[in-house]
This record gives sequence, structure tokens and C-alpha cells, in this order.
Amino acid sequence: MPKRWIKQERINHILVFIWMYIDSNSHGSTEAASEALYLIWCSVSDACLTYREIKRGFVAAFIEEELMEMYGFYVRATREFHEYVEPRSLQHLCRTVLRRTIRENKFWIPESVS
Repeated sequence: MPKRWIKQERINHILVFIWMYIDSNSHGSTEAASEALYLIWCSVSDACLTYREIKRGFVAAFIEEELMEMYGFYVRATREFHEYVEPRSLQHLCRTVLRRTIRENKFWIPESVS
């Protein structure tokens, strides 16, 4: 089976989550990092990351146990687990479009909701 490359945007998402994991462990603030990661993923329309993607992109940088621990942090934070790359729900995609439109039109959330 030919090796499929990971898109740069997906690699960027993986790097953000790995940085948050490493930073939270060094400062002992995993709850805050977990909540921040959850909020980030709520605002992103991309499909959730899979362990295969992370392993494919970073197996040379981390041992498998570390990757599994990092992915566990990701799953707990995002409250999402996918074995394969699956698109987000239509409801989630609509939310991200609404948030982007509100932000681009420079509305404050309370005023834009009403």
C-alpha cells in the first residue's frame, strides 16, 4: 500500500496538541491545557486527529508509549475518538461557519446571538 502524506494543516494541528501536552506536563496544568485544547478543537472544522496520523508523522520523534499517552490526552481533552479520519458533523461545521462569520463582521457574541 503506498504511503499517504499528511497535509501540512493536519501536521500543524498535531504540533499544537503535542506542544500543549508537553507544556502542560512540564507545568503540571493538564486540566487547563485539556480545556484549552477542547476549545480549540470546537472552533476547528477539520476532522479529529487519529492515532495513525500522529504515529505516521511523529514515530521518529517519540517512542510509541509516548505517542499513545499523548493521544490519550488528546482524546480526553477533545472528547472525540476516531479510528479513521472522519468529517465532523454538519452541526459542528455550521457552528464553525457561524462563529467565523460573527468574528469577520466584528460582532460581539451577545449582540450577534440576538
